[in-house]
Amino acid sequence: MPGLNLPLAKRAGALYLLLLAGATVIHLIITPFYQPDHDPDFTYWEAYDPFMMAGSLLVLLLAYLWKRRHDAALPEANNWRAYLEANGLFYIGGVQAILLAWSWLMQVYGDSAQAQPVIWLLVDSVGVMLWLAAGRRLWREAASA
Repeated sequence: MPGLNLPLAKRAGALYLLLLAGATVIHLIITPFYQPDHDPDFTYWEAYDPFMMAGSLLVLLLAYLWKRRHDAALPEANNWRAYLEANGLFYIGGVQAILLAWSWLMQVYGDSAQAQPVIWLLVDSVGVMLWLAAGRRLWREAASA
């Protein structure tokens, strides 16, 4: 497409994922300090969940594209590290996105008691690592383009 600056779009996506990872981990750590009673009416996470879902879907899309690129290069590019990176991001990202979607939709539309805090902690902490890994990779790709 004429006029499309792909490195700039990659940097914007990478920046979104990196900021999302940073904001999530900081908020996850400081939440007990300003919300010690775990107020169920607290709405920060409810407002933040759509951004997390967008980040998870972006990771899933990118991981799928990276996995396809890696699989298309086989057997010439038979590299264990690249294989684990492509498949790990894709499959772990898929599980994280499913858990996030289920917990978020259960919190908003279903029985919020079903959305266990342990699942949220797992979703948030795994999400941080996925967003960080995908953001760093996307940033490196933009730099080399």
